[in-house]
Amino acid sequence: MLRDDDDPVINGEAVIEAGASSAQAIIDAARRFAEVRLLPADGNTLPVVAVPHGMRLQVLKPLLDSWADAPDRREGTTTLTTIEAFVAWMNRFKDTDSIVYLDDTNLQQPRLVGIIDYHREGAEGKPRFQRHRAVYEFPVSNEWAAWTSRNGKPTSQAAFAEFLEDHLVDIYPGTPPLESLTTFATTYGITLATPAALLEVSKNLHVTVEQKLIQHTNLSTGEALLQFEESHSDKAGGQVKFPRGFAIAIPVFRGEPPIAIPVRLRYKADGQKVIFTMVLYRLDIVMEHALLKAMKRVAEDTALPVLRGKPEVPPAKGSSS
Repeated sequence: MLRDDDDPVINGEAVIEAGASSAQAIIDAARRFAEVRLLPADGNTLPVVAVPHGMRLQVLKPLLDSWADAPDRREGTTTLTTIEAFVAWMNRFKDTDSIVYLDDTNLQQPRLVGIIDYHREGAEGKPRFQRHRAVYEFPVSNEWAAWTSRNGKPTSQAAFAEFLEDHLVDIYPGTPPLESLTTFATTYGITLATPAALLEVSKNLHVTVEQKLIQHTNLSTGEALLQFEESHSDKAGGQVKFPRGFAIAIPVFRGEPPIAIPVRLRYKADGQKVIFTMVLYRLDIVMEHALLKAMKRVAEDTALPVLRGKPEVPPAKGSSS
């Protein structure tokens, strides 16, 4: 409790003992020890007092909060590692004005941001603090990380064969036929290789390079054009049989179902070595498809609006909104 006599004073300011439990007790104590003016408070603001040493404004809320049985509102940001957890968290705390943003301003690091205490709807809706949030940062799957790390990068034959052996389960076998893959193969005139055929060529492809110098002479001018032609043959001297593409079925994000992705395969003879390059087809479209599926799932499972964009920064603490 406050002492009625001989209350301590430090640097000209009253010290209130730990027993104080109300704003009025604090104000009464301040009045006893210094010239204090109480500034009026309406229903939306806390009372403040002007204390000595320049009549500094002192908000009483932190003093009151230190003795409160519970906070007056929820706040904080929770980071979820699965989309199921994100949905469950939103359903646990949401109200009619909660909202979800798909922040795709950086497609390399998309994320879902759920805001429980979003502004009330409508022009006359009451503003809220927007400090009770959840974030899901779309962790990519191990398979996506592995394949995209090789995308467009030349690889030796031995390294390519080793990679295929480690990730053979990701290669789409061709059954059942998928319309997207059939369209891709038809458009580019490619027969998609099976896992077995792909592994065979990665291990046993042998390319012999033969160059010929061909001279073309223009009889009317006497000018000569020299041209090199390069031909590749296999170990038996026949035409090199090389698959120009295959398909993989991998999840984009961890815990999500796999998506079929066409892969174009190229080779280059470098002396007696063969260099392979894989190019995953239109990863931007694949990522967009995965994000749209996530948006639809969250919207359906939470019954909340999901907007594409970056949410506004919440108001600073101490503001009156």
